This record gives sequence, structure tokens and C-alpha cells, in this order.
Amino acid sequence: MRMDFGRYLVIALTIVAFMFGLWILLQVLGVVTSGLNQATNQVVESVASVTPSIYGMQPTATPGSTTGYLAQLPVGSVASNPYGGASGQQVLLSAVAITYGGVSAVVWFYQPGGAYGGLLGFTCGGQYPANLSGCNTAWLYVGTDGRVYAADWGGVMGEVYTPSPLPVGWHMAVVEEYYSGGTYYITLYVDGQYIGTASMPQLPQLFGTANFVYDDVGTVYALHFTATNNYWFFYSGTVAYVAVYNTVLSQSQVQQLYQAGFPNTLFSQNLVVAYYLAPSYYNGGGYYFVPYYTNPAILNQLGISNAAAISITPSGSVGAIPSSQFIALETSFFNLVGGNGVVYTINNATGMDANKIFTPAINYAQGFASFFALVLIIGLVVGFIWTRKR
Repeated sequence: MRMDFGRYLVIALTIVAFMFGLWILLQVLGVVTSGLNQATNQVVESVASVTPSIYGMQPTATPGSTTGYLAQLPVGSVASNPYGGASGQQVLLSAVAITYGGVSAVVWFYQPGGAYGGLLGFTCGGQYPANLSGCNTAWLYVGTDGRVYAADWGGVMGEVYTPSPLPVGWHMAVVEEYYSGGTYYITLYVDGQYIGTASMPQLPQLFGTANFVYDDVGTVYALHFTATNNYWFFYSGTVAYVAVYNTVLSQSQVQQLYQAGFPNTLFSQNLVVAYYLAPSYYNGGGYYFVPYYTNPAILNQLGISNAAAISITPSGSVGAIPSSQFIALETSFFNLVGGNGVVYTINNATGMDANKIFTPAINYAQGFASFFALVLIIGLVVGFIWTRKR
């Protein structure tokens, strides 16, 4: 049967017109893509110029400093100590551990290059800036070697630390201490990853070898602890969030906390109190850090009616921490676009590179359209010659 060439030509020309229109559309999309790339980078630049909204307390800007600003967590009470240690007044961390058999603390902090110092610690021998001779625990700190340490003393030093120095950036450390089967354990996680667990055969300081009544945030008294100055050891980075749980968090829970970022109230059933160290939660007139979250039922059991954290000045007096000690680290915009909840600093932020996202697909489609048009033209020529011969 002989095909009518006119009908064949109409069909072919229709297809060619469609492909030409598609090619024009793809060219327009290419222009739009370039515009989108420029627009997104401009958005990032404009957002980057906005005053950041996430802050942290920076006790000192000098690595190795023995003076600075710090916060002290509230003091609870223990009616009796089932582990044979001291009862009565105990710092929040010890009161939780003794009452519930274990405690977990979560700390978000920003690590600049070369920073080190104490994140969480407790003492019984005196309050900063006293020169203590003992009865002190550098519970969580960044050592002079740049590694993160979790440590307590229980007959032997229970010590866990990261295998390598901490890189610059945001980090989440979780330290846990608990009693199980006649032995005491201390565990460390950093950035959601399990670092290790150390055991202590005897009653450790956290479980009440004495009445510890000073819980410090931003410094520790580090006498006899590895990679420290053996004195008041202020962290030269930025502490932004501290949360205390009355349970031993599982590895999956730690990973969820890391993915969620801060501040958050995940696992609130066991969350005792959380401190978000930002000016919006800070009452300068009252000299306290207002907690971001509190669990009244647990706090009441610990004998704590006011969960506010007292702020201490370099002179050792209770007093307001000036706004100059709060360092701005990022905008809420980047907290939202972080994706997996990991917090990024503004210096590391970049715009969405729309060209890199869309251009490869557009180029592929344009290439396919061009190839298809070429095949169609060859088909037209072959078809015309074939129909003429028939």
C-alpha cells in the first residue's frame, strides 16, 4: 500500500515543530536557572548580613585562661544515698545520679581552632576562684591536646576520650555515668558517635564521695586530670546548650538528639532541665540563666524549686554576664536549612547552586532533543526518496 507523502510530511513537520518548541522551552529554563542561582545566592548574602539569633556563652577568648565567667547549676538534696556515699545537699548532676542510678548530660558547643577547657564539672572543696586542693571533678572537657574527655575518679580514674583532636565547628558531647552490677561506668558520645566506656570499681565522686555543691558550666577545676592545666580550666570556645537527663540515653537516642540539633525537648519524660544559653532566655537583672525547659515533677523529687543557673563573674561574685560574653554564631535561617538538624556557622553557608542542580538535566534534555531532531530529519529525507521511487 502506497502512503500519501503529503500526510507523511504533515506528521513529520508537526513533530519537528513540537521538538523545536521543546528546544525553545529548554533554552528558557536555562535562563531561568541562571536567574534562580543568582537569586538564591543573593538571599544567602542578605540573610548573612542579618543579626544572628543563635548565641552561646563564651567565658573567655583566651585558651588556657584561669579566670572568666561561668554558670552554676542548681543544688538539690538527697535524703539517703543507697551507694554508701554522702547524702544531703548535692549538685544537680550528683543528685540525679544518686536518685535514679545514672545521669546523662548533653552539651552543644562551638569549637574554634585551638580552643580547650572545661565544659561541665563539679567540686566540693570550694567555689571559684578558690585554690582547691582536691575534691574536684573535670567531668567533661576539651583537653589541651584538642580531644574531648569524660572522666571521674572511683578508686581509679575512669576516663574516656576521642581518638583525635576535635575539628573546628559545632559539636554535641554526651557524657553518661551510671551504676550496674556492682560497678560504676562512664560513657562518652561525640557528634552522635559512641566513643567508649570506662569502669570504676569504687564509689566515684559523682555518686557522692562527698557533698558536691558546685556544678560549673564553662569551666572545671582540673587538678590531676589528663591534658589540663591542673587549675581552673575555662573553655575558650562557646557553650550554647546544656541538658540533663535522669536516665542513661541509648546510642539511638543520642543519635536522634544529634540529628535534631538544639534546642529541643526530645525524650522529655526523662529530661530534667535544659539551658539554652542565649540572651533571649537570660535575665540579666536576676543574674540567672532562665532554663529553656524544666520537668517540675523530677525537680521536685530532687528538692529543687528554682532551676535557674547562677552566673559567676571573674571576681567570683554572683553577677550578670555582660552581653559581650555572648557570641553570635549563626542565623535561625541556617538552622532551618541545615536539613538533618546539624547546626552550621554562617561562614560555612553557601547559596543553593541552582546551576549545578538543574543545568545537567537541561543539557541532557537539550542534547536528546537535538539528536531526536537530527534522526527525524534523516528519516524525512529517506522517506521522501523512498516514496518517490515507489
